[in-house]
Amino acid sequence: MDFEREITLKTGRCVKVFANAVQNHSRVAFELIVLVKDPDENTFYPPIGPNHSKYWQLKRLNAQLAGILQLRHSGVSDREMKQILDELNEMVADNEASHAADLKYS
Repeated sequence: MDFEREITLKTGRCVKVFANAVQNHSRVAFELIVLVKDPDENTFYPPIGPNHSKYWQLKRLNAQLAGILQLRHSGVSDREMKQILDELNEMVADNEASHAADLKYS
């Protein structure tokens, strides 16, 4: 994983966010994985499961947008979500720059 963040919400819920930079045609994007664990639970699980009302929408989105939808439904505040997405965009920009440099010197 290129990116990993753990956030504990005021409710006690723990949210783990993982991301990988992936080559998507001619540009680099990120694949986002979001897992949550409530205080009374022992294991992490996806915030949107088959019984969730947005599950059908999740299955129709690409991996990046599906991860953002899961992040939104995990209980993370808008401010924290923006901070995470900004960090991911920086990671993608850095990967694109290093990929361009590799191509230049190849």
